[in-house]
Amino acid sequence: MKTQTPSPLLGTPQLAFVRAWAEGIDPVVAWERFLYLEGAGDARTARRELARLREQLRRVARLNGRADIAALLCRDPEAIVDRVTAHPSLDEFRRGFEEDFYSEAELLQIYEEAHGKPDSRSSARRRQRLRERLLQALLEGFNEAVHEGGITLRPCAYLHNYRDDGI
Repeated sequence: MKTQTPSPLLGTPQLAFVRAWAEGIDPVVAWERFLYLEGAGDARTARRELARLREQLRRVARLNGRADIAALLCRDPEAIVDRVTAHPSLDEFRRGFEEDFYSEAELLQIYEEAHGKPDSRSSARRRQRLRERLLQALLEGFNEAVHEGGITLRPCAYLHNYRDDGI
């Protein structure tokens, strides 16, 4: 019979690691900042740990009746594909006209007619909104779960072993 090993507890370093991912920090860099005591991390290790922690947080969210947070944790901001359109910059566009022939306002109008206005649904903006929603969910949802659900977080060893020095 195969026994299932219990997954490690969610502590402050693990939550900081997930928060860093939600903020857009590369998982390897976040590993080196927050989880290095668990050993040196490469891209594979960091991504595997991130997937494990996201799944564990989804489980906690579902147990606390927060399906919205569980659904958000399924989404990866980096998976939003850039839809690159080859529009020239305004400076490049301006070079196609005689100098001082059009005012800046007229050039902007011609540019917008030719290429359209900037898209508020751009990939970068969508990615940023998802990051903001993930951070909000991590901070608000899990604060609520910790305080109301009796979930305990284990502080890092530095804080646990800290002796008051009067500062």
